[in-house]
Amino acid sequence: MVLHGYARFTQDIDLAIESDARNRDRLAAALNELNARPVRATAASPAPLTRTAFTGPFVSFDTDAGRIDLLKRLMNVPSIAEVRARAEQMAIGAATVPVASIDDLIAMKTGTGRPLDEADIAALESIQSGEYHREP
Repeated sequence: MVLHGYARFTQDIDLAIESDARNRDRLAAALNELNARPVRATAASPAPLTRTAFTGPFVSFDTDAGRIDLLKRLMNVPSIAEVRARAEQMAIGAATVPVASIDDLIAMKTGTGRPLDEADIAALESIQSGEYHREP
């Protein structure tokens, strides 16, 4: 949302992930570097993550860099691969990363019934039409 110009800040980042074994191994290594802990972990120092930490369609981790939500399935879009194919490449620091298109973000937020998602849809549509203006 922020990378598309909508100034609404959340306390986390959502990452859509492909769930093959190689990718889960790479993800576990990256999250271990951030001292990731499953949200609601009871151990002060949980064991390092492995590929088995990513069960279910959604999992959240608290890390030294903040909360990370991992999504293995996305609502209202055919697949993560298709979202990635339509993604915009955006610079974040020294890295360039794929960011879901505004159309895909709108699709994923449609029909959730959450008032915050409805507000996000209105803002994203306003950005698309060129009518969105940030508050000073």
